[in-house]
Amino acid sequence: MRGLSLYGWTLYEILKYVPEHNWIVYEQALQANPVLAKMVISQVVYTLGSLSHYYYQFCEVMVLIYICLLMASLVGFLSG
Repeated sequence: MRGLSLYGWTLYEILKYVPEHNWIVYEQALQANPVLAKMVISQVVYTLGSLSHYYYQFCEVMVLIYICLLMASLVGFLSG
């Protein structure tokens, strides 16, 4: 047995090829619809930034103001 194996792939192989496969999917998304791809990336960045701000500001994730988080996500998507 070669360790943890998922359908013939070891955990090492999965982790090794994830960045390459993600990059291929990213390039395909840019070719198919570049505006939507940028909008989604901006949305993720705005949401993660807002989430980290609220986490460090209030020290608990449960205190998040979900409407502000949703608005930051929406602004990130629309400004992309």
